Amino acid sequence: MTSEETFGALDLHFADLVGRLSDRPCIELDLAALLVSRQRTGGHICLPLREIAGQPLPAVYRGLESAPEADDWIEKLQGTDVVGAPGEFKPLILDERGRLYLRRYWEYEKRLADIIRHA
Repeated sequence: MTSEETFGALDLHFADLVGRLSDRPCIELDLAALLVSRQRTGGHICLPLREIAGQPLPAVYRGLESAPEADDWIEKLQGTDVVGAPGEFKPLILDERGRLYLRRYWEYEKRLADIIRHA
């Protein structure tokens, strides 16, 4: 099974775009962008990096058969200019628990949490 058969065209294009936007493109960033897009397509708001670290991928992606180990993966992502911490204006947001979000969905979740807290 190839990655083109398993991952949607939108997910593959998003990973390519994020890689082109980054000042430090790397396979770990491409994979994270691909998987966070796939998660969103599947109805999930984030990609729990620590939960999927080291796990087999649904298909071989650019030579990778499994997700990188969590600490190394997170460090690589934090070293790019397209992954930010909560509150930063970056395409991808990585929170302190190792969850990766598309920025827009992180903002939705934060707004909802704020509304619930203040209700």
